Amino acid sequence: MQTMTVERMAEYLDYNVGVPYNSRQPLQSFEQMAKQELSGIKEEIVNVYSCYGLVYHTSLSDQGMVLSLTSQDYVASPWVKRFTGCTKLAVFFKKKLLWQVSKFEKGLQPLFLNREQLTEQLKKPFGKVELTLGELSWETLKSIAWQFKTETGQEFVIPWHNAALIEQTPEMTFVAKDFKELRNTYKILKFKELRPREQYAILLA
Repeated sequence: MQTMTVERMAEYLDYNVGVPYNSRQPLQSFEQMAKQELSGIKEEIVNVYSCYGLVYHTSLSDQGMVLSLTSQDYVASPWVKRFTGCTKLAVFFKKKLLWQVSKFEKGLQPLFLNREQLTEQLKKPFGKVELTLGELSWETLKSIAWQFKTETGQEFVIPWHNAALIEQTPEMTFVAKDFKELRNTYKILKFKELRPREQYAILLA
């Protein structure tokens, strides 16, 4: 009989809740399951996420906005907007992985909080882009976000509470702001500037 280590049990509970465990079959990573989730999907940009041990996807802007890698109370008050909590999120363009993010923990410095690294990743599908930091408003929700425009005129945003790549819709309003003006955008979730205008880290209250 195969013995499961603490780390392996954690992976099993996180990624395979409700799935019968067969010791003869190796457990799949989130990235492997995310790529399987893309089978048959025609949309170019897809956000794949884990929720309660299962994997889902969305290419819709409104569904992408309410994904959250932290609890509802960290993002906003419960009456503002009900969020979909997830433990991992991966952004794909034409089924190629651009970046992957895990549930937020204090001190994390993911790729999407590094302007230079994020810009390099976005160049692959979109060509030359320029990221602008600011406040994104959608219905009753306000979030910190990057915004950029493609050479074809499309506008995209990347909210900081989930790192999803979302096409900006007419219902969304983006206002460029300095990081100091954005510190209290979320209810509890906080960020720290490591290099002015370039790199940030996650701070959880």
